[in-house]
Amino acid sequence: MTIEDDCECNTICPQYQHCICIYHHDEGYCDCTCGPLQILSERAAKRPSHSIINICVKGAELSAVAAFLSRYSEEELFIPAARARTKISLEIKKTTLASVIEHIGLRIGLPG
Repeated sequence: MTIEDDCECNTICPQYQHCICIYHHDEGYCDCTCGPLQILSERAAKRPSHSIINICVKGAELSAVAAFLSRYSEEELFIPAARARTKISLEIKKTTLASVIEHIGLRIGLPG
């Protein structure tokens, strides 16, 4: 298995109910947050919305996913207040950061 194959919730955080993992294809590394535990690389940098990623989310609140993604997005992310506590689960491979942001219902605003 490669790090890309291993960068998913059932491998990194099998014992946690809430998990978010993102694999960055451009640099070949994985970042995860497992419940209260964060397994983050020191290479976190803002990326353009067309960056290719894999993402795995298991039982995380939309607000937590938005906060996690905002670490990497060059754009400012906004969340619909009524959906902030909505729990989501998804696994998408080789997609863009922008597609994930749109898929989960976040909005992109101006930096600032």
